[in-house]
Amino acid sequence: MSQVESEAFGSLYENSGLLTTVDGNLIILAGSSLGGGTTINWACCLDTPAYVRDEWVENHGLEQFKPDPSGDGSGAFDLALKHIKKRIGVTENVTHNDNNKILIEGCDKAGFKWKVAPQNFKHPHLPSCGFTCFGDKNGNKQGTAVTFLADAASSKNKNTHFLGGCYVNRIIRGKFSNSVNSVEVTVNNITRTITANKSIIVSASSLHTPGLLKRSKFTNPHIGAHLRLHPCTAVVGEFKDPVAGYQGAPMTTVCTEDEMGPTGDGYGAKIECPR
Repeated sequence: MSQVESEAFGSLYENSGLLTTVDGNLIILAGSSLGGGTTINWACCLDTPAYVRDEWVENHGLEQFKPDPSGDGSGAFDLALKHIKKRIGVTENVTHNDNNKILIEGCDKAGFKWKVAPQNFKHPHLPSCGFTCFGDKNGNKQGTAVTFLADAASSKNKNTHFLGGCYVNRIIRGKFSNSVNSVEVTVNNITRTITANKSIIVSASSLHTPGLLKRSKFTNPHIGAHLRLHPCTAVVGEFKDPVAGYQGAPMTTVCTEDEMGPTGDGYGAKIECPR
């Protein structure tokens, strides 16, 4: 990781940061490296809003996302979220850079609601946090590569291996059953079959998991049918004094004044400060 912008997009981003929807209306910034999106995303860690979870439960029957009735955070999803946040070091003890200080000042003057956006930096006060989107070679940002994948690499089970530049062609089903027991992969232009002892976990992100399943001839009608993208647009302001928005942690605050939207259904907008 050189943290040079022109090199980082080519080595860490899907399609060099130029992946788009078919119609070209949206550019999708997605990670393509060890750790995936957690390696290049900013460190903002917002909990899944209650109104989003309510919609999943009420409209789609996903009861596992329902908050515990006692309100003590002991539901299955709440406990999983708590565990993950602890492992990746999420903290609200942040230091606001110039961008975020201006957003806070503007919200206060306009009477808009805002809140701190928790971060998973070890040291959220460092100026270098602003370059996280180009790869954090010092491991300050607690992404998957330096947490869960590092745990797997250092575990007592010595059977954990990582294959860089590995393309998974397809999942191979058993000849006499619908079970799966191996995957066909290509590494350095060599194709091999890897056999699983117990099971195969497909974790190729919301973008590539459906493609892999379809290449493997799975026919569940839900495959690839429910992708939802989070559209963003930018507003740029000109200030009298210099604003070093590239230094310090990006997006340490979020304005929630209009997050519920005009009809109160949660399909509104949040105002945040990027790098």
